Amino acid sequence: MASARKRAIPTECPPHVGEDSANSCGYRVPCGKLQCWIDFPEPWQWQVYMTSVAVALFIIPAVIISACYTVIVVTIWSKSKVLTPTGRPRVSNRSE
Repeated sequence: MASARKRAIPTECPPHVGEDSANSCGYRVPCGKLQCWIDFPEPWQWQVYMTSVAVALFIIPAVIISACYTVIVVTIWSKSKVLTPTGRPRVSNRSE
């Protein structure tokens, strides 16, 4: 893990904006890399963008995880039905 961290250090760059000259895409940050910004002129465009990001990053994975859990629970429930005897209910042998 330490070697992975050492290899990642050169690629790190703090997100300082506006210290160098601006260009067509965004601003140059101190480490010389380009930082791009999205420029939506209308508020509804931001709403569409944020909604699509929320759906892609939260809603779709949540539905997939829920479906997987449902399959797991149904499988366990159906397998446990096979193991329990049918007919009369189970009675404990303990006396209280």
